Amino acid sequence: MVPQTALNLRWLAPWVLALLALGCASHVERRLLPPAGLAGLHGQDGSRPELKAHLVNGDLLLFDSWQLDSLDTWLLGQGVHYDASRRVLQHGSLAVPVSRVVLCETAHITPADKGGPLIGMSVVTGILGLVCAVNPKACFGSCPTVYAPDAQGRMVLMAECFSSSVAPALEASDLDMLLNARANTRDIRLQLTNEAQETHVIRRLDLLALPRPTDGRTYATGEGVFVQGLEARPASVALAPEGDCTELLARADGQERFGPADPHDLAAREWLELQFDEVPEGPLGLVLVGRQTLLTTFLFYQALAWLGDEAGSWLASLDSGGPDACARAGAVGDLLGSIEVQVLDMAGAWIPVGSVGETGPIAADTELVPLPDTVQRPLRVRLLQTRGLWRLDQAALVRLGDPVMPVRLSPVAVKQDGRPDADALDRLRDPERVLISLPGDCRQLQYALPQDPASFELFLDARGYYLEWMREEWLAEQDLRKAARLARDPAACLRELAPEFKKLEPLMEEDFWSSRYVIQP
Repeated sequence: MVPQTALNLRWLAPWVLALLALGCASHVERRLLPPAGLAGLHGQDGSRPELKAHLVNGDLLLFDSWQLDSLDTWLLGQGVHYDASRRVLQHGSLAVPVSRVVLCETAHITPADKGGPLIGMSVVTGILGLVCAVNPKACFGSCPTVYAPDAQGRMVLMAECFSSSVAPALEASDLDMLLNARANTRDIRLQLTNEAQETHVIRRLDLLALPRPTDGRTYATGEGVFVQGLEARPASVALAPEGDCTELLARADGQERFGPADPHDLAAREWLELQFDEVPEGPLGLVLVGRQTLLTTFLFYQALAWLGDEAGSWLASLDSGGPDACARAGAVGDLLGSIEVQVLDMAGAWIPVGSVGETGPIAADTELVPLPDTVQRPLRVRLLQTRGLWRLDQAALVRLGDPVMPVRLSPVAVKQDGRPDADALDRLRDPERVLISLPGDCRQLQYALPQDPASFELFLDARGYYLEWMREEWLAEQDLRKAARLARDPAACLRELAPEFKKLEPLMEEDFWSSRYVIQP
């Protein structure tokens, strides 16, 4: 919930007046970045952008001019110090340890006739900017995207990392199966990209190598347990509200089953029913491959639009607010839920056995749900999910084999623009440091696999968070009371937002992919 004190916007007056003075002659480049990103931040003309520094205790420093000390440990400058209620504590010279800063915001004013971007970034222009201007809730947002070689050696998008970690307080680990990755030599190269207007903060990007059985695959459960899955078979019948979807769920081929969101309530649920006539003997598991639609993207961007210039304060408050603040931030996601798996037991009762569902609309996620022994044969499964939220690619039944342990592999080399990047390599191998990735960054990461590399299943184990850059199109919708209501009564807001989402829904997928910051070959 946004506190009442956040509704007092007088402390934003200098920024608001600066924006009003711009008219059509200038462009404002806004960024959110972690404290580690301050070093070297300046425009092409050498000037430093105005800076808001959010502190761990909720205070805010608004700098007119600033610099870091020689060790990059103190933030120094001229400006105003506000407390958590945005009351002025101090004018003039300011100094704060960088360790107390949790989030930074910049607003760099650029005359339109110069067209010069900040170092390390570009402004989305042309068709990409047009798409975002027409449908800003469908702008591409990706968190770190990872490409891996398939059986033909083509680099294919296979993972998006820590999609729900939108602030430092939400830093998290993320495990992704590289479903179609194949290595013909012991040296395998992944491509790490930042394809959106975001700042990525990456603490870890390791490969996990596990033995793959000759007659199956190795999967991970939601608890991170690795188990071999054998004798995979598709559903004999798969039914959705619109009818038969058996063929769509038969294999992981990109032909996805998805349906429209409810026109009256974005949290409304639906059932999918699966029946497996051929059930192998032994312990069983259900493999689901899928990704989210753009419903959660729409809701996240809508929340940022309502927060407007307060978005940075809200994100920073997650650090100072503790677990309760993070729980409130996830209220909408909790309401939408994941995909609940139920099976019909021997007594004829439907029992829940697990759930799957990773945040993110970019790359499909593969997850295994172990099933109990007390199931009927033929096996009947129900999937309970929010309408219009999931794009399912495959549902398969497997016989569970032995649990296996992974071999952890850190990168052995990193390249950017074809040149070795020793600093990035050191950061990815040191858990106390992070790698900062800005829009358009593309790095090649090399890993050394064990002997007989083609016999291994590969998983990506990542950790970090990312910061969304504010789009100018969103600021027109700033309404802190609506933002507070979204946290206080998400169910009502999901009903009220349904008509607007339904207007955008038919073209959101196309608009989303059309607005990528980096177009991959």
